[in-house]
Amino acid sequence: PKGGPAPAETASVHAGGPGALLSDGPFEGEVTFHIVKGSQTGDATYRIKGGRVRLDIGPNGSAPGGAVVYDADKNRGALLKADGSVAALIGSGERPAERPPSRAKIERTGKMDVVSGYGCELWNVVDESGKKSEACVVDGVSFASEYTQLVTWLPTGKFFLLRVVERDSTGGEATRIEVTKVEKHTVADTLFQFADTK
Repeated sequence: PKGGPAPAETASVHAGGPGALLSDGPFEGEVTFHIVKGSQTGDATYRIKGGRVRLDIGPNGSAPGGAVVYDADKNRGALLKADGSVAALIGSGERPAERPPSRAKIERTGKMDVVSGYGCELWNVVDESGKKSEACVVDGVSFASEYTQLVTWLPTGKFFLLRVVERDSTGGEATRIEVTKVEKHTVADTLFQFADTK
């Protein structure tokens, strides 16, 4: 059942991770997350092509109808308006400094679960501020280095979160983010283009 412990044989089949779909060379396609925060719910779809990522912005975002695009290899990106013009540039365009090691306390349980058909290991996390989370993590994902810039407690490497549940001070569920769909297909280069005025 979805969200339940994976049988040993199922976990071993998927333990190569997202396997051929995610970890064999540069990934190209879409990854969709479902996000629940209190009474608010929504979905976010990342379009990925190697080190380039695009997130389209909904009607309530900072640039309604626009998008955020980022090229990790160049450490450069942009917040785009709905008409494709640049609202703001992101990153210095220079190689980013190596991130200092995380001080979060991480327990890798060795237990496996399955999220959207992919095996992942259950981790218990206490970040530097004391906030507790449970995560289901897969290793060996080629585009994970871009993703981990957003999750400061993740160790350096190719770790990718298929699910994370953040707890509030009472132990209740504050936020849940879970991958619901992974699609491997061609993504047009034009989706990542923007006018860099640097």
